[in-house]
Amino acid sequence: MRPSRQHRFVSVIAWPRGTTRDDHALILADALGSDFETQRLRAGQTLPGVVGWHPADAARRAVKAIRRHGGDAIGPSLADLEALGQTLKIRDMRLDGDGFAVDLWRGPMTRLHFADIDVIVRAQLSERKATPTASPMLESLGRMGHMPAGGAWGGLGSYGMAAAFAAEYGVVGGSAGSARRESAVRVSNKLDIHVRQGMVFQIDADKFAFGVLGDSRGQGDKFNTDALCELIAHVAPHAVVDPFYSLWKPPSQAGSLALRGSRLEREDLNFAFYSRWMALIYRHMADPSFDPGMRDQS
Repeated sequence: MRPSRQHRFVSVIAWPRGTTRDDHALILADALGSDFETQRLRAGQTLPGVVGWHPADAARRAVKAIRRHGGDAIGPSLADLEALGQTLKIRDMRLDGDGFAVDLWRGPMTRLHFADIDVIVRAQLSERKATPTASPMLESLGRMGHMPAGGAWGGLGSYGMAAAFAAEYGVVGGSAGSARRESAVRVSNKLDIHVRQGMVFQIDADKFAFGVLGDSRGQGDKFNTDALCELIAHVAPHAVVDPFYSLWKPPSQAGSLALRGSRLEREDLNFAFYSRWMALIYRHMADPSFDPGMRDQS
């Protein structure tokens, strides 16, 4: 069943000062009509964190209760996050007066005014991929062209052959015809740039030349992405820079985020969720009247 776009993520920014985890659990349990032990588990999230996903009325009660006790929280929905639109991937950009002239991979040239940039999210995403290789048995046959003569693997008959095979090819368990899988970690450096109008631009180091850095361009995607992040923070000193994605635990519903073009671009939905979610949190912290998830209350 597709998750409701209007359920709310109860997102705690700060618990009331001087309170304990048990206090937090009681606040949530009372507001949500839930049991204490479940809420105590959820209250252990690193902040800011999502402590629950609930129908709008229940989520608003929880957010109000946290605020009433002196903490802070918001309750955005998937629809609120999706309202920020698709990720606009940047092909290239250059400094141009009071902003950047931006060339998008899909879309017309545009401008990013320094004054409009309010949140920058820096992340290094890791993906482990398993790569199948040829069967060790088939590899050996391919090299030898035939099965070895009886004495070639030692004098222990089939057991000797299996032992020698395992020793040479590292096969443990399974059949001799099973293919091995080798895993490799692919690292991707991302930089999301949020603007006040609500759009999300992204620099993917795999698809960006970093010519905007000029002589500051160095070796490696990580170095260049960090250097570009520093450049943007320098020209937009009012913007918040968030490098904390690796410390965050995504809610299970993050993968249900529906963004146009996300499948075509093979977008990491956990990062897309985090980037948009944190942008809403930072905007609320800067201006409490910005209140996603609460604005439609009666």
